[in-house]
Amino acid sequence: MDGDNQSVLALAKILDCRDIPQGLCLPEPYNSLAQAMAACPKNRPERKRALDSALAGMNGEGDRILQEILKANPESTLDLAGLRPKKDYPLDRVKRALDEQESGDAALLAELIGGWAVYDHSRKSWYLWTGHHWQEDQTIAIYQIVSRELAPLYLRAAANAQEAGKQELSENLEKRAAALRNKKRMDAVIALARSEDALKLTGNEWDSDPLLLGVNNGVIELKTGTFRAGKPDDYILTYAPTDWRGLDEPAPEWEKFLQDIFSGDQELCKFIQRLLGYGISGKKPDRILPILWGEGANGKSTMLEVISHVLGAGLAMSSQADALMDIQKGGDGPRPFVYALKGKRMVWASESNEGRRINAGLVKQLTGNDRIAVRTLHTLPIEFTPTHLIMLLTNHKPHAPADDQAFWDRVILLPFLCRFVENPKDGEKKRDRDIQDKLKAEAPGILAWLVRGYLAWKTEGLNPPESVKQATQEYQEDEDTLGQFFKDSCVIAKGAQVAANVIYKAYKDWCAENGLDPMTGTAFGRRLVRRFLKKRTGNGNTYFGIGLLNA
Repeated sequence: MDGDNQSVLALAKILDCRDIPQGLCLPEPYNSLAQAMAACPKNRPERKRALDSALAGMNGEGDRILQEILKANPESTLDLAGLRPKKDYPLDRVKRALDEQESGDAALLAELIGGWAVYDHSRKSWYLWTGHHWQEDQTIAIYQIVSRELAPLYLRAAANAQEAGKQELSENLEKRAAALRNKKRMDAVIALARSEDALKLTGNEWDSDPLLLGVNNGVIELKTGTFRAGKPDDYILTYAPTDWRGLDEPAPEWEKFLQDIFSGDQELCKFIQRLLGYGISGKKPDRILPILWGEGANGKSTMLEVISHVLGAGLAMSSQADALMDIQKGGDGPRPFVYALKGKRMVWASESNEGRRINAGLVKQLTGNDRIAVRTLHTLPIEFTPTHLIMLLTNHKPHAPADDQAFWDRVILLPFLCRFVENPKDGEKKRDRDIQDKLKAEAPGILAWLVRGYLAWKTEGLNPPESVKQATQEYQEDEDTLGQFFKDSCVIAKGAQVAANVIYKAYKDWCAENGLDPMTGTAFGRRLVRRFLKKRTGNGNTYFGIGLLNA
C-alpha cells in the first residue's frame, strides 16, 4: 500500500471515530466534517456518504493533509487520535522488560503512555490527557490501555524475534502479551506503574499556574490574554466549559443586562467588569470582600448564575451565607465550605437573613494571602494557597464589628438598586423571564468580557467608583451603633464614671427604642474596656471616663 493510501486510511479512522480527542486540530473542511460525523449515528447512510466523499476528494493529498495534522498537534494528542505510528522498541529493550517480569512491564508501560496518562498518589486515581486538559479515569480505561498498547508491543517484538530466528524468545514474548490480557497480571503491572517517574504525581501539580485559565478548546494565558492549545505539562484539571473565540467576541445582551441593573451607570459597569475579571485569575493579591446588596429581583443572583455557567462548577461555586456568618461554633471545627474553596476562582455566599452577624475573623482569613488550613469531618487537614475571590450576596446588610478596621478595609459594598418585576411601578423595570437563557447563549462573549476585565484590572486596579466608596462608608457608620449610643446617651469626660450594669441597661433601652439588636453583656464590656478604664468598686465594676447624660 502506498504512503498516500495509508494516510487516507489514517484520516478515515479519525474521521469515522465518534470519540474524537478534544484537542485534535484538523484542517478544514475535515474539522467541520469530523464534528458533524461525531454527532451522527454510525448506522446512518449519510455518515458513510460524507466520509466516502471526503476521502475521495483528497485526490492524492492524503499524505500532505496528514502531515499538516502531525505538525499541528502535540504527540500526546496524536496518540489519543491513533494517528501517530506505533513505536517499535529495539528487541533487546523489550527482552529486558520481559526478563524483569512485572516491574519490566511497568517500566515499558510508563515509556509508552508517559505524557498522556498519570497517577495521582494523593487522590489515588489515574488521569488521562484529553487534548487540552486532564480528566480522571473514572471508567478504569487504564486496563484497556495495557491491553491495547502494551500487549501489542510484545506481539510486535515477538514477530521481530521470529524474523531474527529467535524462536524461543518469540514464544516467550507471545506468552507475555497473552498474560497482559489477564486481569491479575494487569493489576500487578498497573500497581507498579503508579510509582514510575513518568507517571507519578503528588497532586500538587494540578492547576498550579494561577495565571492560566483552561477553557473548553484550549488555554488562555492571562498575563497577555493570548490563547493557545493546552499542553500536558500545564497540568490543567479544572477548566471553564466554554469555547474561546477571541478577545473581541461580543456579548451585547450581557452588556445591555449590566446597563439595566446599574441604571446606565458606566462607572459601575466598568467596575463590575474589573471586579469579576479579577476573579478569573488564580492569583489574588487584593484583600477584598465585595458585598452585593439590594432587595430581591435586582439581577445580582442572575449575574453570578450566568458567570457560574461560563466558568463551570470547577472554577465557580455558590454557598449559603451561613458559611460566612458568626454561628457560634468552635473555631477549630470542620468547615466543609472552606475545604471546598481549594482551586476555585470565584465563590459567593448568598442570601443572609436580616439581623445576622458576619464572622469577621473568618472573612479576614479567607480574604488574605496566607495559606489556609482546614479539615472536614471525613478528611485529614489540608493547606492550600487561596485562589478565590469570595463575595457575599444579600438582601440585608449583615451586622459587622464597627471597630475592626482590618475587616472594613476589605469590604466593598456594591448596591443593586434597580428591581425587575412583572408589574413595574415607578423606578422598577419589567422582568424578562428568558434573560438567563439569552445571557447563557453568549457564554463565549462573556468569557472574553471577563478576560478584558482582568486585563483592565492589571492596568487600572479595582478602583471602585465614588458611589461604591460612599455606600461602603455609610455601611460602616451604620454599624457603629455603640458610637451612636455614646453620642445620644453618654458624656465622655475626665471625672465621669458609671456602674457597668447601669450603662449596659441604658444601652439595651436605647437599642429597644431604635429597633436594634443589642450586643451581649460580654461583648459590650469588651468594647468598653478598649476605650475606658474599668475598676472593681464597692458597687461592682465601674467605668471611668464615661457617664450617662441623664444620670
